[in-house]
Amino acid sequence: MSASEMFWEQFSVGQAWTHHRDEALAQDEIIAFAKQYDPLYMHTDPVQALSSPLGVHCASGVHTFALAQRMLCDALFSVTHVVAGHRIENFIMHRPVKPRDRLSLTAKVMNVSCLLYTSDAADDSLRVD
Repeated sequence: MSASEMFWEQFSVGQAWTHHRDEALAQDEIIAFAKQYDPLYMHTDPVQALSSPLGVHCASGVHTFALAQRMLCDALFSVTHVVAGHRIENFIMHRPVKPRDRLSLTAKVMNVSCLLYTSDAADDSLRVD
């Protein structure tokens, strides 16, 4: 069965999808996104960002999440019949995303016994790293 024919109920624990963003994150991409959605100086001004608590010019968390969502769509949601959006928990950014970084993610099935969109849905059904 091809991935495009798969529904959540047909997934197996341990099954994984990986996606690598084709191009490195550009400084002007970080600045443009930040100016529109998260205009903090550490995201909009590369020079002033050096004096920020992080000490580097970096993408905002909102931008990082948006990039992760796009990669997740490319890796999984657009090639299966999975509908996402029920709940997102524990989004952790381990280090700043900086210009010239190359991003990738892996989505791994952790639990297939839950029924989505119910109050008793299990945690960690799909883990994204």
